[in-house]
Amino acid sequence: MAIEGRVERIQAGAPKVTFRAGTGQILAAAVRAADRERYRIDYPERPEVWVEPKDSSSTSIYRADGAVVGTILRAASATAVTATGGTLFHFVRDPGMLRTPERARLLVLDRSGGELGCLDIGYTGPRPDRIAVRGLLLRDRVEQDMLLGACVDMTLGLRNYGGGREQGSP
Repeated sequence: MAIEGRVERIQAGAPKVTFRAGTGQILAAAVRAADRERYRIDYPERPEVWVEPKDSSSTSIYRADGAVVGTILRAASATAVTATGGTLFHFVRDPGMLRTPERARLLVLDRSGGELGCLDIGYTGPRPDRIAVRGLLLRDRVEQDMLLGACVDMTLGLRNYGGGREQGSP
């Protein structure tokens, strides 16, 4: 499944990322919350999901009713873990691609290290302005929430998942 996220400015200094399927259909949109400590992902047909960085190495993903979806743990690479403790994805820098000022790539691996797909992160300045998800088949809401939560954490939260252009970049 191909998903593309585009970062746009909806008002001075307030970025928004809109996620579309390969067909152009809007899947979700994300913005920084008024408290500026977390991000809200709005889906067209279901309640929102929240992305909340906890510290320099973890981000929580939870639903509007407070139910925890999972946590993303960041170090040299990043791991998405469900609320029940199961590993969903690992995000690692693509060793076969040289990072450039315009582009970085992360491989998305399953819990055993098998490649599921990739995230291509594009830049037209110091911050990411687009992210493309390629090759992943998302089986359920938890996988979709965790993957889009990671994309929001990288594009709006500017958190490093090990594949950014430089320190402090996604």
